[in-house]
Amino acid sequence: PRRSSDLSDGNLIAVTDREDNETQFTYLSSRPHYLDTIIDPLGREGIRTEYDDKGRLVKLIDVDGNPVELIHDPDNFTQTVLDQLNNPTVYEYDVRGNIIIEIDAKGGVTNRTYDEDNNMLTETDPLGNTTTFTYDSDGNTLTETDPLGNVTRYTYNSSGDVLTTTDPLGNTVTNTYDSRGNLTSISGQANGTTTLSYDARGALTSFNDGAGTTTFEYDRFGNVTRQVDGLGNETTFTYDNNGNVLTETKQMTTPEGVRTLVTKTEYDSEGRVTKVTDAEGGVTQTRYDAAGNRIEEIDALGRSTKFVYDDKGQLLETIYPDATPNDNTDNPRTRTEYNTAGWVVAEVDELGRRTQFVYDKLGQRIATIFPDATPDDDTDNPRTSTEYDLAGRVIVEIDELGNITRFVYDKAGRVTATILPDDTSNDDTDNPRLLTTYDATGRRISETDPLGQVTTFLYNDLGRPVGQEFADGTSISSQFDAAGRLIGRIDQEGNTTGYEYDALGRLTAVVDTFGKRTEYGYDELGNLISQKDANGNVTEFAYDGLGRRIARELPLGQGSTTTYDSVGNITSTTDFNGDIITFEYDERNRLIAKNFPDLTSTTFTYTLNGLQASVTDERGITTYQYDERNRLLERIDPDGVEIAYTYDAAGNRTSVNIPSGTTTYSYDAQNRLKTVTDAENGVTTYVYNQAANLIRTEFPNGTVEIREYDQLNRLTYLETKDVNGSVISSFRYSLDKTGNRTAVEEQDGRRVEYEYDDLYRLTKETIFEPGATEASRTIEYAYDDVGNRLSRDNSGEGTTIYTYDKNDRLLREESNGVATTYTYDDNGNTISRTKGTETVNYEWDVENRLVGADTNGDGNNDVSNEYDADGVRVAQTVNGEETRFLVDKNRPYAQVLEEYTPGGIIKVSYVYGHDLISQSQGGEESFYHVDGLGSTRALSDESGNGTDSYIYDAFGQVLTKIGDTENSYLFAGEQRDTNLGLDYLRARYLDVETGRFVSRDPFEGFLQNPISLHKYLYANANPVNGIDPSGLITLTGLSHAIKAQANLVLRAGSQQLQGLAGRNAFTRILFGHPPKDFGLIGNLVIEGAEKAVMSQLGLPTGTFSNSGAFGTAAHNALEDQIKSYRPYKDLEIEAEVFLLENGETAERKRQKGSLGIDILVKYKEKPVIGFDLKTGRGFSNSKLKTIKRRFGTAIVEIQVDFFDQQGGKRI
Repeated sequence: PRRSSDLSDGNLIAVTDREDNETQFTYLSSRPHYLDTIIDPLGREGIRTEYDDKGRLVKLIDVDGNPVELIHDPDNFTQTVLDQLNNPTVYEYDVRGNIIIEIDAKGGVTNRTYDEDNNMLTETDPLGNTTTFTYDSDGNTLTETDPLGNVTRYTYNSSGDVLTTTDPLGNTVTNTYDSRGNLTSISGQANGTTTLSYDARGALTSFNDGAGTTTFEYDRFGNVTRQVDGLGNETTFTYDNNGNVLTETKQMTTPEGVRTLVTKTEYDSEGRVTKVTDAEGGVTQTRYDAAGNRIEEIDALGRSTKFVYDDKGQLLETIYPDATPNDNTDNPRTRTEYNTAGWVVAEVDELGRRTQFVYDKLGQRIATIFPDATPDDDTDNPRTSTEYDLAGRVIVEIDELGNITRFVYDKAGRVTATILPDDTSNDDTDNPRLLTTYDATGRRISETDPLGQVTTFLYNDLGRPVGQEFADGTSISSQFDAAGRLIGRIDQEGNTTGYEYDALGRLTAVVDTFGKRTEYGYDELGNLISQKDANGNVTEFAYDGLGRRIARELPLGQGSTTTYDSVGNITSTTDFNGDIITFEYDERNRLIAKNFPDLTSTTFTYTLNGLQASVTDERGITTYQYDERNRLLERIDPDGVEIAYTYDAAGNRTSVNIPSGTTTYSYDAQNRLKTVTDAENGVTTYVYNQAANLIRTEFPNGTVEIREYDQLNRLTYLETKDVNGSVISSFRYSLDKTGNRTAVEEQDGRRVEYEYDDLYRLTKETIFEPGATEASRTIEYAYDDVGNRLSRDNSGEGTTIYTYDKNDRLLREESNGVATTYTYDDNGNTISRTKGTETVNYEWDVENRLVGADTNGDGNNDVSNEYDADGVRVAQTVNGEETRFLVDKNRPYAQVLEEYTPGGIIKVSYVYGHDLISQSQGGEESFYHVDGLGSTRALSDESGNGTDSYIYDAFGQVLTKIGDTENSYLFAGEQRDTNLGLDYLRARYLDVETGRFVSRDPFEGFLQNPISLHKYLYANANPVNGIDPSGLITLTGLSHAIKAQANLVLRAGSQQLQGLAGRNAFTRILFGHPPKDFGLIGNLVIEGAEKAVMSQLGLPTGTFSNSGAFGTAAHNALEDQIKSYRPYKDLEIEAEVFLLENGETAERKRQKGSLGIDILVKYKEKPVIGFDLKTGRGFSNSKLKTIKRRFGTAIVEIQVDFFDQQGGKRI
């Protein structure tokens, strides 16, 4: 930039950048060199200053005239700062100018002491917790002692570089340096030893993290021109004269040969990115105003998103594209409102609905007020509240219903107790609480649940989490290689799963406890290109230059393809059958049309804020309405049938209204379902123990269900009694160490024993009739290496043998000389089943939905099914008689609430609570009673007497049925379609005879869990303990844990990625392309973050008693992995960083006006990337943008959704 000076007195009067934008400075005439005002390039008076008669600054006045006042009292060595809201902070200084006392606006006092060299010796927070420091003669910190007395020690070389860091447990990380002061190795860290080498200029030439070596070459200006990873994959760079990256070039091997992929970047004269051309030719552009604010982004399809700022540079409005690009007057837009201190006080969505935020004097958010139906009156709006202690830690959270959760901390600021709400809000003495203890380094070493059950966590000397011990004495353990990568997990039964990696840390093999291997191959960009199962069958994948999958080929050669538009929307899919579906999108990338090969279409419309407003398909129009908090209020189906919902302030559903009546719901203080009241005023009541396990269910007809659990909260006993206290059914379960059910004894003495192989596939069930000592029947199963059932040996029926093709499709089964054969289309759907002379033919639509079946062989479908646009079955016609289903999709899994005729006559209605409570048909009401898997085992009538009972084999075939009540809900509580002979599990149908689905799984599975990759298995061949209510993924009650591998979401700006990804996809979602200022080590930090996230979230994570426990572990893993890069030259890693509006670092967490993230990475003193991990609900888009603007760099939100394994519910 050009600078202009007043030559007469040397004052800087103007700075003009390369774009000719001028910032001006004026000075007081009465006081030479005293700055008066700063005028920005837009002519706005950004800051004005005022001084007292002694020349001391007394006011800083912003562009809106809001002052920050400074009151000086030199006689008493104090200074008071009044912020824009007149909140005071008082500072007291010693004679050398060190702040020794700080009193915040709420009266919290922080005390500091210093030595003669002005090194801070102690800092005591407002609660009296003191951290102490010692120093050497050069001012280097020697020790840091936390308020609990835990000491971290440092040593240095003569240049002041850190040689060793020893944690309070005595574990030491050692750094070595060459004669020029370059860091050459780091040892003793959790991810192994890292070595680095340099050229004569001190530029890093190689980096080895124990897994592989990355090398670098430079031009004469010090720019990296070539980077070669541990497998020899090369990336080259070119630069402009200012050191900005102009091109990034990579090679990618494809089935057609080697592709050269070039990403081009253009800049303005200030070095700001103005244009990026990606490897597929897509162009994105960015425009800035004179003050440097980003004012427009134009995507690769030419669609513009605009940004409006106030005079302070705060984002006021985001204007989104619509169908009229030349007219922005009616475009959807979101707004942000601020108070005079710059704190966000409201966010306004596209529909004008305001969410408001209230702060205390320190700028800590104390309330969030949500919109309701009366926008002009906020007095009764739902709101959440937060309370803090004097140290700024959250001590109370109050939900919209007034339920209070409290947090207790130790002196080091770690949460030691979480006190959950109960129904006695004025008495916390008996509230359930979660307790946590820590070691001296802050690692969690134990968790105690509200029932007193303790889980302990074990670490090795490098701080790696190597095991957990549970309350029942069982344990799991983990093994790591020298690079800190997980290479083995040993479960409670001692069975081991091994993991192998390439030099880039990518998972290349999973080895099961039998030594069987599932192997993975990758291209140069980290895309998965091959998947070889334990039977040696290979599935291959191909990608475009942006890492988007464009083709897949199955082991038998069937291929599918996908195309994309320039912004990444899928524009067409060609399936394995060759059928093409095309997709259309609106200006905000929302799907507006699916076009099918038969020239039919499904179209979609949306509300201004992006919720689905209507769907039009072959059935007609389905419409949706929502409340002020985007909760579904009403759905009207094409036939005019309506389902409506109401909610309480916390978002719990309080009623469902359908033609047959209204069902209402109430909840306890922890927002758990408490009562269900049906349309006839029958009340079902749920009772929980302190660990939130369901222990009692009282039905409207007087029947009662009791449940008991073991130390790991696993179900061990379930009993149902009738209205007279007589037992209808009971099930006492014996469990192995991992929680698999090894036996069940029923109320009449019937007993079933179960055996498993070391992969926990069911191998034998042995049935003893009541009072018998000899088994009445045994059923044994054998499997191939991927889980296909090879044989079923039933002692009462004989042996069935099964054969498969390389796509794992069942081709033939033979039993007692009778063969059953199956044929398939190329998509993997079963199209015929022939047993002897009888054939059933199945018809599928292009979305792989079973639409018809010819069960009698006359060439016509005597059964036909109809589905809505979400793939949910909504009607079935059998021999010309149609039954329609009114489906409640506003719950974790869609459930039928009514079956009715096209004329609106209700045939059956259902009531749901946690599960199916009752059905009403023909004027009779029946209540459902289940076993531990959720299978219907008994029905009772309105008087509370048992009427029907059911016994199944392990895979769900009915062995015995007593009673004649019509009932479709049987095995695992799911709908059995007797017309098809299959169980309907939403995405697919299950054949309980073969224990397999009849169509291919659209869910791809988890690479780290090979059995999940199988496309036809039901419940991973463990139907005694697992269910699959979605038809997509197995849920199991084997553990008391919450597993985090169900869903991972990465968000950065408008980009989002779900599921697991290689580094290429990870970096693409973070940046689109690496930021030019990120630097070499910075790029390695990306790799470290990717390793941390994927190892913690992708691999089986062990067991955690709650989502908070997992969140703590995940945060620690992310922080530890990224912090391991801290000693590298020019790199700074900061954890739990809070920044004020002016960009300065806050002095404490949640300080007035501050915003915080978990990790901030700086390279050469510039912020280059931030990370924030959320367990559950993440930031709003506007909040994410605000944080990004505050920190001045890309902020990556890592969001994890948790699923209750027993109920499969998102929690």
